[in-house]
Amino acid sequence: MSQSESKLNADMKLSSPQDKANGTADVDREDLARFQTTPEGDSRVVMASVFFLVVVIFVGVPVWLKTTATYQAPLPFWDIKALCSRPIRVTIPVKLISFADVLTELDLDSIKSDLTTSDDSSLRCGTPATSMYAKKLNISCSIHTRSISLDDRAVVKKILTQSSSIDDLLIRLNSLFQSYLVNETTPRNCTGSDCHSTASPKYTFAILPDTVHPLLLAQNSESNSAVPSDPSLPGAIMHSESGTENVIFIVLPTTEPSSHRRKLTLYLAKLLNTVLLHVDELQHLVQSRATPWGAESLVDRDTEIGIAQTLTKQLLPSNAYDITVTMVTNADEARENSTISSSITWHEHMLRDPTNWLKEHVQSAFDSWLPHVRVQFFSQRLHAVDIEQLVPSRISTDRRYRYYTADDLSILVNHLESYLGAPQAASAAARDLAGTKPGLHLILSLAMPVFTDNTSTPICPQPLRFHLTSTWSPFTVTNVAMVPQWGGLFTVDAPSPCRSEQSSTSHSQSVMLARQLVAVIQTLLGLHSSQRPQLPNLIELGSIPPKSIPPAQSIRCFQLNDWFLRRTVESLLSIKLTMTSLVDLLSRFPNMVINDHVAYEVTRSTRVWTRSMEKLANLHVNVDGTATDLGTVFDDAQDALESVNSAFFDHSLLGRLYFQVMC
Repeated sequence: MSQSESKLNADMKLSSPQDKANGTADVDREDLARFQTTPEGDSRVVMASVFFLVVVIFVGVPVWLKTTATYQAPLPFWDIKALCSRPIRVTIPVKLISFADVLTELDLDSIKSDLTTSDDSSLRCGTPATSMYAKKLNISCSIHTRSISLDDRAVVKKILTQSSSIDDLLIRLNSLFQSYLVNETTPRNCTGSDCHSTASPKYTFAILPDTVHPLLLAQNSESNSAVPSDPSLPGAIMHSESGTENVIFIVLPTTEPSSHRRKLTLYLAKLLNTVLLHVDELQHLVQSRATPWGAESLVDRDTEIGIAQTLTKQLLPSNAYDITVTMVTNADEARENSTISSSITWHEHMLRDPTNWLKEHVQSAFDSWLPHVRVQFFSQRLHAVDIEQLVPSRISTDRRYRYYTADDLSILVNHLESYLGAPQAASAAARDLAGTKPGLHLILSLAMPVFTDNTSTPICPQPLRFHLTSTWSPFTVTNVAMVPQWGGLFTVDAPSPCRSEQSSTSHSQSVMLARQLVAVIQTLLGLHSSQRPQLPNLIELGSIPPKSIPPAQSIRCFQLNDWFLRRTVESLLSIKLTMTSLVDLLSRFPNMVINDHVAYEVTRSTRVWTRSMEKLANLHVNVDGTATDLGTVFDDAQDALESVNSAFFDHSLLGRLYFQVMC
């Protein structure tokens, strides 16, 4: 054993148990003193607790709610509710200018009062005050009256004595009194990219003395009018010279001056309500969405049926339409041999490439719709397809032509769709499928002579016609068949040497086909024809259109006004219906997810919807010296409709729309 170990054992023997206990107690007291809390430590603990509590409340709870609860972006429910309960107000600006001595300022004020506030619907312009749908659609006229000076009246009398015809009279009045007649915003047609709307909503009525009636009688005799001019009633002359598209000349009746005021008011009200504005049709749009089954109609039964048929033919309102023209013929093989010929007939030119012809004769008729509506034309050739092979035609009783019935036409359209596909329809979510526009199919069947190798005598196909139903006969024989919301079929007879002496020439066939194409397209787009309801002493005069446009294709300014106004009302009613459906859907499923892009489209649609409603109600108010254009109002309505449709038919909502949720 070493000396150090001996010393350690000796020390252990000397230490007592009491000494060990005292040493342990000292160590415990030191440890307790070291871990005892202090005021500074308590403050730090409280501050840390408050910090983490704030983080949990303001960060943790929102994150938890966002990850566990349904997300709904905010929607302008109150704005939507206010707009849905708000009527569509349309205020048409009208200016009355008297060029006659017999009408005083008091007479003009009385006419203004009757047209704006009369309880008699025959004297009131717009919606009758007693109409049950006035709270949904309220059409009124804001009328401004004016009389020319005494010196100008003397000039008018001199012009009347010197004028030899209606055209001569109107040319003189337009040149001397342009400041009275031309509206603030002079419209003109679009040419290329530099486009200005022709849809000015302002109507100017220039009231002429009764001495103009002899010129009206002469005009009717020259035009072989079936309805002679009645001097006891007022007359209306629509003259579409440049810058005066909405100027209408009213001729006073040749009766006692005391009856002028009432007759003139009746005539103006009927002219505005039935020819320019079509109030009955606008009311029908509201009625079709609001009238319960069996309720009394706003208009008579025949008028309602006619309006309903017109609405079922037309395409949906849109800013662009795609028209596809398809050429078919009975002799594809023979056409290949004709390419070596130095002279190309109109039929062969159409079969090769009808693009230039369509642009010059058909598309040019829709230039006045720009920039608000663009009608695009596309052409194609359907090779190796003969409609006679798809559906055999029938032979007429006199064996002079072949024809299709209405039932055959339906089968033929189904066969053609298998080659062409259905026309493009407006996409519900137009912003998701850009470029998809409403479309039409126009089928041109050109009959051609067939030459064989054995003989130089051609085989001439018989003319092809359609037997369609008619109101005045069992059927009507025509070469045009219009298919509602689809397009139409047009047949063209074979050219020389198959053409007989009684047949039309190629030039006349070209002009007639262009007119038929434009007429069918206008009908399917919803444009009213120029043949208006019978209104006594109504004469439409116009300047000679360009040579490339046949006279029957010209579209008058008031026709565009009527189209833009009616289509705007349709779009606004569709917006209201879609918004109501969306709000109803959210009320049924309160936990539905509303994404930010859906809420953005709804908010944007509500904002543009409000703007278009304000513009319609204030067409008579000039902003910065320019009147509101009906075309711009139509653009706003279409913009709002596209936004709400893209929101309502969003893929995130389709499950709720088409699949019932079982709870």
